[in-house]
Amino acid sequence: MKFEVARKRLSRLAKGRYHSISYEESYFENNPVPDGTCGLYIEKVGSVFAPAWIEALKKMKEAIGEKLTVIKKRPKNEAPREEKKSLKAKEGE
Repeated sequence: MKFEVARKRLSRLAKGRYHSISYEESYFENNPVPDGTCGLYIEKVGSVFAPAWIEALKKMKEAIGEKLTVIKKRPKNEAPREEKKSLKAKEGE
């Protein structure tokens, strides 16, 4: 997979959150082929690294599923949970 394709896929996964993509090559004297590392980052999810883009994107999808939760917004006229509990306790007295 090319860098540009991985960048577009990461952008879709980020859904408007800050994100970054990087590729790093390490060269060793006894290895003529560089070792490459693909890195992806999404705000509130974190970073993942892998030797190939497809693996890094799979790891990021897993991280998104584990780290991000959907928070239901409370209607403006509804009291917070703590207040609800205290109101129920007072009604029971």
